Amino acid sequence: MQQSEIDLNQLRRKVEAEFLRYAETYVPPPPGETVGVSWSKEKVKTEVEGMVNLIVDPYLVKYLVRRRPVTVGTAFDWRTSCFRGGRR
Repeated sequence: MQQSEIDLNQLRRKVEAEFLRYAETYVPPPPGETVGVSWSKEKVKTEVEGMVNLIVDPYLVKYLVRRRPVTVGTAFDWRTSCFRGGRR
C-alpha cells in the first residue's frame, strides 16, 4: 500500500465518526438566524444516526486522466481512487 492510500475500512470508520461527532457537537443557531425553524440537538442526532446507517462501503475505481492539451498521440494514465456510493 502506498503512503497516500488508506485502508477502506478505516476510511468508513472515520466518516462514521465524523458524522457522529457533528451530531454530538451540534449547537442550534439562535432564533432568527435561519430560514424556518432550526432543528433541536435531539432531532439532529436522530437524523445523523440514520444517515450513518446509509453510508455504503468505500471501494476503489479506475478512472482515466487525459493530459492537456489533447492531441494525437496523447498519453493516457489510469489511476485508482476511492469513491463512496454508486455502482461497484
